[in-house]
Amino acid sequence: MKLNSFQAFKTACELSDYANGRAKLIGVYTSSSIKLYPFQMAAALFALRSPYLKGVVLCDEGGLGKTVEALLVVAQKWCEGERRLLIISPNHLLKQWEDMIEEKFDFPWLTICEKDKLAALSTQGNLFFQDAVILTSYDFAVENCEMIREISWDAVVFEEASRLSKIHTGMSGEAEALKSAAGNAFKILVTPTPIEMSIMDVYGLIYFIDKDALPEKEWFYKRYFRKSENYGELAENISRYCFRTLRSQAKRYMKLTERIPVSITYRLTKSESELYALLEDYLKKPEKKAFPQMDNYELTIMLTKIASSSSFALQKTLGNIERRLESYDESDEELSQIRLIKEAAENVRENAKGKLLLFLLKKLFPLIKKNGGRKKALIFTENRITQEYLKRLLSEKGYSSLVYNGAKSKDYEILEEFEKSAEILICTEVASSGLNLQICSLVINYDWSYNAMEMEQRINRCHRQDQENDVIVINLVNPENFADVRMLELMKKRILQFDGIVGMSDEIAGEFFDSGEMAVEYISKKLRPVGKIEEEHKLILRETMEENIREAEEMENRLFTTFDGKIAENVEIKPQYIEEKIQEINDKLWDLIKYFFEHNSNFSLIEETRTVKAARFNPPSPFIGVYNLRESYSMLDRSVPRAGRITVTGKFAGHVLEGIFWKGISQRGKVVVDSDIEKCVIGFYEISVYGKYVSEWKEHTFVGICGSGKLLTDEECRKIMELPALHCMEIGKKHLGQHDFALLEERVTEEHPLDKFVSPEDCLNRAVKNLSRENAAAIEEEEISAENKKAALDREIEKIKLEIKAAEKTAANTAVEKVVLKKKINMLTKELKQKQQSFFMEEMRIDAHKEEKIREIIERTKLYAKVKRLFLLDVEGKQAEEL
Repeated sequence: MKLNSFQAFKTACELSDYANGRAKLIGVYTSSSIKLYPFQMAAALFALRSPYLKGVVLCDEGGLGKTVEALLVVAQKWCEGERRLLIISPNHLLKQWEDMIEEKFDFPWLTICEKDKLAALSTQGNLFFQDAVILTSYDFAVENCEMIREISWDAVVFEEASRLSKIHTGMSGEAEALKSAAGNAFKILVTPTPIEMSIMDVYGLIYFIDKDALPEKEWFYKRYFRKSENYGELAENISRYCFRTLRSQAKRYMKLTERIPVSITYRLTKSESELYALLEDYLKKPEKKAFPQMDNYELTIMLTKIASSSSFALQKTLGNIERRLESYDESDEELSQIRLIKEAAENVRENAKGKLLLFLLKKLFPLIKKNGGRKKALIFTENRITQEYLKRLLSEKGYSSLVYNGAKSKDYEILEEFEKSAEILICTEVASSGLNLQICSLVINYDWSYNAMEMEQRINRCHRQDQENDVIVINLVNPENFADVRMLELMKKRILQFDGIVGMSDEIAGEFFDSGEMAVEYISKKLRPVGKIEEEHKLILRETMEENIREAEEMENRLFTTFDGKIAENVEIKPQYIEEKIQEINDKLWDLIKYFFEHNSNFSLIEETRTVKAARFNPPSPFIGVYNLRESYSMLDRSVPRAGRITVTGKFAGHVLEGIFWKGISQRGKVVVDSDIEKCVIGFYEISVYGKYVSEWKEHTFVGICGSGKLLTDEECRKIMELPALHCMEIGKKHLGQHDFALLEERVTEEHPLDKFVSPEDCLNRAVKNLSRENAAAIEEEEISAENKKAALDREIEKIKLEIKAAEKTAANTAVEKVVLKKKINMLTKELKQKQQSFFMEEMRIDAHKEEKIREIIERTKLYAKVKRLFLLDVEGKQAEEL
């Protein structure tokens, strides 16, 4: 629709709310090109639900889009004017973050992880002080902690945040350095495994966010460690910080393929059995000079685990042991024994596990291709020597294989080659986290891991969103190997614990088979063709349509107002309202752009692709400052680079809005519309809500009155404003706008009868309601923190009381013992009284601090409003013109 000046000004006011992030997340989503599921939006809203929140743990199961959730939060904060935003990732995942931002979002970004190449970026000497979202690696961040600490960050994202979970031990220098460097920034921790080995992992993650959020670690450990009866309480406590969606919850909405896990046992060859027998004899020795300080259980696990990997890996390890013993005594009996085992390892010509691997690849690749998948396999080993052996073995059999260790940024080229041409990627544990490899549907755990969650993460590289095929998971197990058997036992225990606290959807070990033939037969019956997967997914959507729509409507309410504190249900289908709202915003933006460039010969507009082209090489505003030698900006033309896209939150739209506000609008106008309507006057008003501790809250509203005296509602006025204008005329003084789109505080001196019908009460109530939700969460945090501190003091008192009771029950046989015991009781009693007195004062201080914080929070709801008329418009129908 062709806009007149009043329609354009009104549209600019509406769009500026989206551009500046006031309409939470809508502008961000409209400006991105992501396929977004409402549970991802719910996770972002969970993170943004209160300005008092110190951080969150986004811990969806692998492959459900945690990166998108984190970037939604980052993009929203950027729109709101928070410019100090940092993302810290393992080095091998940086390229994926870069690709995601460049392809899907429109905020500026910069990767900083090589100081020598980027030193010229900053004239102030601090590399991280840039007008962009900064991406960096963990290594570079730790190395340059001082520079990071100099900046007051608004938010910091930590990818693969499980590496920070040991901060509570005081033994993780990396975590301590990064927590200190991040300071008071809002912390977004991204991990699919908030619990890896112990419930203390999730304690550490929340401690990293806020050290006062939970009780002290000793109490936490005693209360929850291996106490399944308390897992429900634990889940409730951590849910204030953790947002988790399970694949099983998302499956009936989003297209997620099945996982087919199998564990296959194999028998050793004769030479391998002889090697194992010699190794067992050595491990039975009561003392071993080569390992004087090592516990025999740990040594047995270590050496049998290496032996399970490959005879070549064991051979390498035995050579190291041999050299160690040679430095003691050449004639030593233990040295002779090690040499004998090493010789046996050298005599192993064929590994039974390697032979089984070749059989499985030969059978499964054609099966996968037959069902519509690609002939690609991801093989995990924990040993570099085994990795080299597998590379040789596979190459000899004609397979195109690649080795990936994730040690250098150039390793990303290996991933690209795997996607394009290679059949097999042989990985160590570094590839188990973060990588997106949904092009592959066969995961082979050649070696087991102690950590069940690492095994799960390996599988998640392929079993994730956008995977088109069922994912086959092969675990190879030697039932005669001590490490294999023990790791299987530990994995089952840890999965039970993990599932009891945060939930887990799929199996890792699956069905067990004694032969590769039986396993392949089982897989062939379970594996579905791509077409059948799609059919079953559509059937599920049809069966759950009514429930999906109902839940989608709930999400719409949360999405387009504010998050109400309750973790949203996981729904898949994108609500139609969202699509309609996005289309409406983009249509309005394009209409505004056409109005802005009307009669400007320096630019040409292409309606089909919604493109603006500069007619000459050095274009005038709004290309100045955003042009960067670009000839065009476009809303629909995908050949234009991402930085040249027209989005409501982008710089190009920002310059258009700025130009319209600088031009301003007359306080009064007259318009004749192409419709037979009663003559009326419409007023457009801005209501601004202010408070001591809140940012400005703005709303715009219309009110009107017909010649007959009938009052017109905001909705009725907006419908009139959308009517095509035959004539439009501005009258009188103009309102002007500043560069940040906020209108100047210019008072309208002439009163109008419509003014009295504009009440700020509804706007005030909405602002208070929104703040009340935020305040409730903040007050709860203060109360919980205070209770945790007071409970810690009580536990110290109880500890001394127990010591006194134990001392009183202690038998003293001699006079000296009685004196010593009495002295101890007196000292403990004195300490108890002193602590009771000091703790009484400390509890009062804690309560006073809590009440002061709560008073500050409540003060936020003391708001006031200003109403400002932006323009009055006399509207007549076309019949008036005809007369």
